[in-house]
Amino acid sequence: MSNFLSMIKEHPEKILFGLTKLGIANVLSDKVYLKLLYRLAMGKKLNLENPKTFNEKLQWIKLNDRKDIYTIMVDKYEAKKYVANLIGDEHIVPTLGVWENFDDIDFEKLPNQFVLKCTHDSGGLVICKDKQSLDMKKAKKKINKSLKTKFFYRGREWPYKNVSPRIIAEEYIEDLSGGLIDYKFFSYNGNVKHLFVCSDRKEHDLCMDFFDLNWNHLDLERRSHPNSTKELKKPEHFDEMVELATTLSRDTVFSRIDFYEVNGKVYFGEITFFPGSGLDRFTDDKWDEELGKLIELDIKNKKSSNVFKVIKEHPEKTLFGLTKLGIANVLSDKVYLKLLYRLAMGKKLDLENPKTFNEKLQWLKLNDRKDIYTTMVDKYEAKKYVVNLIGEEHIVPTLGVWDCFDDIDFDKLPNQFVLKCTHDSGGIIVCKDKSKFDFKAAK
Repeated sequence: MSNFLSMIKEHPEKILFGLTKLGIANVLSDKVYLKLLYRLAMGKKLNLENPKTFNEKLQWIKLNDRKDIYTIMVDKYEAKKYVANLIGDEHIVPTLGVWENFDDIDFEKLPNQFVLKCTHDSGGLVICKDKQSLDMKKAKKKINKSLKTKFFYRGREWPYKNVSPRIIAEEYIEDLSGGLIDYKFFSYNGNVKHLFVCSDRKEHDLCMDFFDLNWNHLDLERRSHPNSTKELKKPEHFDEMVELATTLSRDTVFSRIDFYEVNGKVYFGEITFFPGSGLDRFTDDKWDEELGKLIELDIKNKKSSNVFKVIKEHPEKTLFGLTKLGIANVLSDKVYLKLLYRLAMGKKLDLENPKTFNEKLQWLKLNDRKDIYTTMVDKYEAKKYVVNLIGEEHIVPTLGVWDCFDDIDFDKLPNQFVLKCTHDSGGIIVCKDKSKFDFKAAK
């Protein structure tokens, strides 16, 4: 199996991310998109009317808790001013410059070590530990790619929607580990309850360990990141971090406040409202429910519109809509069927070793393709095929065949007849009395 198909099997939501990157899925409303995304990533329906779990409530917050100040709080440049006003400039990693384009950066004026960050996304980061060995071409490619990315559309995290894409350079800092250990505090309705620690950072991976505020290690673990095998010591200024996180999370429904400890000082990292975009699963689902209980939402229930009722019961119809628009037709048959099956059945499609009736039907769609099947499903051609096998006496007589509705001479048809399209399922009109026949509706 190719790496691409392996990735789709493990993370079917990345199909939707791909459509978003192409601008195709951006036509969907935030609510429809999130229902579709959640079903793909979590393998179950998203309950927005009465959300219970941590990840469900984060989706609800995306749609219902939208304050202008959040845009400033997630902007990596503007957030520094906002945070400095609340907890002091001494907790801010110094900014060396801000630019709109990579080519505007005067690297000669930057120190030997620095960090480049895009202000509007997650992942647009370049760490330079030695300017002489910096791969400028690679750095430019990464930053420019991030600048072009409309980060909001990927997870519909509203605070990022209006952040101006810019580049900042920061002073390079590191702690005694030779890198940076992150202390990320979870605050629920302004109350800090626990944190997780990011350590053992590698290019595409890291370890996560959850602790309560007494530094007791919790058996809470994310599927995407294992616990560290090393002992993690409580930071010297832990109590100060808790106090600062409480200040910064005031007036938020949920927020995560990040800090570093370097040379005996606490530095602010970032504020985020949606860890993992509310799509990061725990090794034990009980934690999704337990953390969900800590978030209090002000839900004013409204009756869902018909379209949302349809999507709730049949999320696959979102994909049918994209197909009707010609948008989803860019997907290969295999990728489309994996996506469709996940939406309709709520589980992954196993094409390597299909077991169930429905799985085997999907396998047949891809692997059993004979030309004669086209004749056998064509409602006009199938009659000739069947006549040759079992006789004309078993065939309902055909009164005519046409390419266009306007070609039909209804005067020549009897009082009762049936119209069928030859190529689909559902294109059928039953006429029991020609004098009462609604030609406009039929056409």
